[in-house]
Amino acid sequence: MKKLCIALFFGLLSLGLSSQAQTAVNIDSLTQQAESGNPRAQFYLGVCYYNGNGVPQDYFKAVGWFKKAAEQGNDDAMLYLGVSYFSGFGIPKDYPKGLKWIRRSVNKGNINAIIFLGLAYEGGLGVKQNIPVAMYWFKKAAENGNENALSRYNNLYDQGYRAATSPNGGTASSMKSTSKKRR
Repeated sequence: MKKLCIALFFGLLSLGLSSQAQTAVNIDSLTQQAESGNPRAQFYLGVCYYNGNGVPQDYFKAVGWFKKAAEQGNDDAMLYLGVSYFSGFGIPKDYPKGLKWIRRSVNKGNINAIIFLGLAYEGGLGVKQNIPVAMYWFKKAAENGNENALSRYNNLYDQGYRAATSPNGGTASSMKSTSKKRR
């Protein structure tokens, strides 16, 4: 289940972010911007190295760029660095460090980080498995318009689970909605 959560999450991320990184005019310009300290360029250069877009694939270099950008407050880089700690690509696996970066990204409102946290609780990845807390995070992402999160929430709801009322577990509630789609 843990490998499935990581694979599913990387698949979701690659749909959105790798296409954004491919729009960079050229790698030389992106590298120059990244080396001059631009956190967004550092993040996108990391994505290029992670996916092998315009440069040879190199997870170690990708993680280096993610870390530089994350340390400057880039929430996407925080997420990718955290997920890299979970996967062990380019860095030794370290769930506590991964969770630290994921939570920092969540605190900045990154929807993909919120979904990853939900997946972590759903699959017991680096945390004790807790489906109601997973649903709490999926609901939070769904309330911000994320259809994938809404689908995961509804799937768990249909299996009889109910969402926690807080990220710490709280008391489960039915979360029934008057619309066709539950939120």
